[in-house]
Amino acid sequence: MMAPNLDRLLTDPELSSYRESLLEQLFCVELIEACWLSGLGVVEIAHSLVDFRGYDLIATCNGVIRHLQLKGAAGAKTPRLAVHRSLEDVPAGCLVLIKPAVSGERISMSYRFCGDSANEGAPGPFTIDASWTKAKNSRSSIGDDGIPYKADRKNHVYVPMGALEPIKGAETKAELVTRLFGRPRGITL
Repeated sequence: MMAPNLDRLLTDPELSSYRESLLEQLFCVELIEACWLSGLGVVEIAHSLVDFRGYDLIATCNGVIRHLQLKGAAGAKTPRLAVHRSLEDVPAGCLVLIKPAVSGERISMSYRFCGDSANEGAPGPFTIDASWTKAKNSRSSIGDDGIPYKADRKNHVYVPMGALEPIKGAETKAELVTRLFGRPRGITL
């Protein structure tokens, strides 16, 4: 049985702020659980009150500090995501796309990842590809000639969907935490 209220929560534009907060909290729960179950141990998560430098969360686990920009994909067609250039300036920045879906009476999530993986050691910085275009403002501006146009969004670029690697398989959460924090270096409590 599908929960119609959950389906509305994931699709209604009027609920976008609520949905963003909910997905971030669900992501944190899954991250904490996956780090513990994978043997990485405790993860510390700090929340940025203002998404002003390109990241929403700072997560520390297994000796690795990650600055995470979270994006939610409620719609089926998301061709690109706007990301702040400052994500390059923080240690081991990365982009995680959360794709929620209704599964019975619960929200299940799958992920896509863009950034340097910690699979083989400490991750490097987030790198903006030279082919990524400048992001545009969502609202139109009026030019001197009276014609509306979309101005560039200062310090933002579009990350194409093809740059985000899908996290696949039955162990999606375990794979995500391996990319974020590497393999366990021993049980950390």
